[in-house]
Amino acid sequence: MKFLKTEAFEKHLEEALPEHPSALYGVALADPFERQFVIERLLRQMGAEAQWMRVSETPLAVFTEELDSPSLFSSKRILVYDEVDKLKKGEAIEEAFQALPDEMHVICAGTTIRFYEPLKKDMVLLDLSKEKPWERTSRLKRWLLQEVQRGGKTLAADAAAYLSEFCNLNFEALMQEVQKLITYVGDAPEIDLKAVQAIATLQITQKGWQLSEAIVWGGDIHFPTLHRLDAQELHLFLGQLRYQMQLGLVISSCLARKEPQVIQQEYPKLPAKTLDKYMRLAQSFSLSYFREGLKDLFELEVQSRMKTASLTLLFDRFIAGLKRRTAHG
Repeated sequence: MKFLKTEAFEKHLEEALPEHPSALYGVALADPFERQFVIERLLRQMGAEAQWMRVSETPLAVFTEELDSPSLFSSKRILVYDEVDKLKKGEAIEEAFQALPDEMHVICAGTTIRFYEPLKKDMVLLDLSKEKPWERTSRLKRWLLQEVQRGGKTLAADAAAYLSEFCNLNFEALMQEVQKLITYVGDAPEIDLKAVQAIATLQITQKGWQLSEAIVWGGDIHFPTLHRLDAQELHLFLGQLRYQMQLGLVISSCLARKEPQVIQQEYPKLPAKTLDKYMRLAQSFSLSYFREGLKDLFELEVQSRMKTASLTLLFDRFIAGLKRRTAHG
């Protein structure tokens, strides 16, 4: 059974575990820490600990011997064998899984799982080896929120947007910061942006957040930074632009209806100081500025995926459209 999306894989695990674990699992994911993250979540759902081995440290022959070694302490055993993509050609690991001992469970992991086909009736595989950059961004942001919830907290919208910038850049460091934040806020149910900025030690400039704000609200745009965005940074940055545009549309709509109190209801977790700043800025823009800007942003995202033009040209066109609407009120 193969899953190409983490949501479907996680749903399967929720329905099957801990009562009906599979004898054989597979995780195909390029990033070593993300693989470990998936496996640790799987083990928590199985309700057991595992013996970890890696191809770079444990040859296949040693691993297969371990499969047949009975445990003196538990009838149920779980072995993790990571880096299986590093197995040499001719090393037929699938043969070791044809008849696993009773109460033996194995989790294979690596950048790819090349031996799935002969084992597809027995293996539950999460295959993210061909995941798109924007799909990875969405997955990591969802994992970020889930980890905060697992710690019994919620994350304010602006804090989530701030932390999300680090998902693609250093997810391992981000998870460490999340644990620190959960401890730092103590009994408080929510982690806000003030707490994040007080304790977070992530050593990466918040260029995307500042840049998206400058583009949408009319600040100084650092074009060299914009033009150097790589594929992963791009799709995260588009999400930040969308957040700023949608925020502006809501504020502008409420001000036009003379219902400023509704803005706080729509964004209850935004700090009052930040909300006041955006409300002041929104008075300089028309409602159509944000509405048409969202349409252009959608088109930019489509064109970037289709690669119909360079990102530099696409962003220059997008920003030029915003400036034209500003000039015409």
